[in-house]
Amino acid sequence: MKTSLCFSGLFLLVAATAAVAQDAPAKPAAAKPAAAPAATSTAKPFAPAPRSTATTPEARRPAESLELEESNSFYDLFIAERLSLGFNYISTSMDSTHVPYDRTQNANFLGNINNLSEEDMDGFGFVARYELCRFVALQLSTGTHIELGMWNNEHESRDANFVADGTTYEVLLMCPIDAIYTTPYIGLGMTSFSCEIEYNNWWHHGWDSPKSYETYGKGSKEDRNGTSRWMKLSEPSSAFSFTAGVSVRLWRHVDADVFYRMIDMDDCKIEFDRKEGANSHKMRDGHIPLKCSSYGVALRAVF
Repeated sequence: MKTSLCFSGLFLLVAATAAVAQDAPAKPAAAKPAAAPAATSTAKPFAPAPRSTATTPEARRPAESLELEESNSFYDLFIAERLSLGFNYISTSMDSTHVPYDRTQNANFLGNINNLSEEDMDGFGFVARYELCRFVALQLSTGTHIELGMWNNEHESRDANFVADGTTYEVLLMCPIDAIYTTPYIGLGMTSFSCEIEYNNWWHHGWDSPKSYETYGKGSKEDRNGTSRWMKLSEPSSAFSFTAGVSVRLWRHVDADVFYRMIDMDDCKIEFDRKEGANSHKMRDGHIPLKCSSYGVALRAVF
């Protein structure tokens, strides 16, 4: 009887397990991966990879990186289309060259000198310009040359020549007009002069006039009776200058300029001294007016 009960229980367990299996959902079958297409390469087995034909690290870089490196070079950033060097020609005229003759010598330029003749007022010089941006530049230029004859009204003779050479430092404010390759500009700055006196022999060696020097001195460079005269200059302080001009791009790397410049310079102070034997005397003080205006042209090479 126990045996029949055991078989009955085993039969019921198998039947319950079969019923549960029928009620559970069937799992989907896993898809097999698609077969890869057969390789068509004709390369030999174990053949080495082809080598690059580039022989330098720069040649193996991408083209974009090389262009970026070139555009960031020192020349491209700070020199190209910024720095220009060239030459200029400047013609200068003085604002004042004459005062009425004063016998007391107080209103004359110096002693009996009351006329200044413009002897050589043209000069060639050097110009350098550096553009900080499209609208602002720094400029240095030479070429302002002044040579004035100092005429003595009493004898109607020239005592000496006054010579000055100026250097101008400016900040330029520019307004480029790209459509016509033209750049008008104005410049504000200062001009400093280096001055000297070139004496005529008759005056320097103590003669009364050129006629007496030629008649009795016969061109001698010795002092007359131990008497000589000379002038001491006090260099004028640097003064304000104003420039207005226009630049034109003639070629890719060539610019031409036409400009006007006004220089408001202090007078150059002069001291007239006389030596008689071993004794020197200060005779009087005077001045040379240096206010002037100039017209000029320039030709510059643009880097």
